[in-house]
Amino acid sequence: MDLPWPSSSVGVLRNGGDSQHRRRVLYSLRQIADSPHRGADRLMRANSALNVAQNLTQTAGNSLGGFLYRFSGAGGMFLMNGISYLFSGFLSLFLKVRNPPENKKAGSEPLSFWKDLKSGIGYTAKFTGLKDLILMAFILNFFASGSFLLLQPLFLSTPGFGIQRYGIAAGAISAGNLMGMLFTSVFRIPSGKQMTLFLAAAAATRS
Repeated sequence: MDLPWPSSSVGVLRNGGDSQHRRRVLYSLRQIADSPHRGADRLMRANSALNVAQNLTQTAGNSLGGFLYRFSGAGGMFLMNGISYLFSGFLSLFLKVRNPPENKKAGSEPLSFWKDLKSGIGYTAKFTGLKDLILMAFILNFFASGSFLLLQPLFLSTPGFGIQRYGIAAGAISAGNLMGMLFTSVFRIPSGKQMTLFLAAAAATRS
């Protein structure tokens, strides 16, 4: 029995909550890892550790999701997902987040969301390379999102494939993202070859 509307509603609620939660996690990361003496170094390592952990969990989840669905069904996966959220919420009780320093300047007011957004857009508009990079990311993600959405029905409708192999393919995509992130972090790419490598990687991704 197909349940498009309940599934869509759950997806909208989940992604809406995830967008708020993820934004607060990234904001509190500086308060957790910052240090008066080694702030930049600690923040860089904390950000790298967070990205590696997210990619590893996504890779493992996509790879094992198909097999777990076969043995436990949708109900069992929803139950395990809920338990994992409760467990992560329990662990967050032990985090110590310092309050950001107050701005004591006369007449200063905290930035609202729209003022902060306007300030960020104005800052980004000053850098031509950054604007081109964001535009390229928009274009690639626009076409990539459609291909990823068609990947699951392709596996389900192709004989000999199935949800298990779809999980392996999704895990391979996440593993490729992790390898690319580690490659760019470890190896220094010359400035003259960065665009060539970027276009080659983009062409390989779309092929």
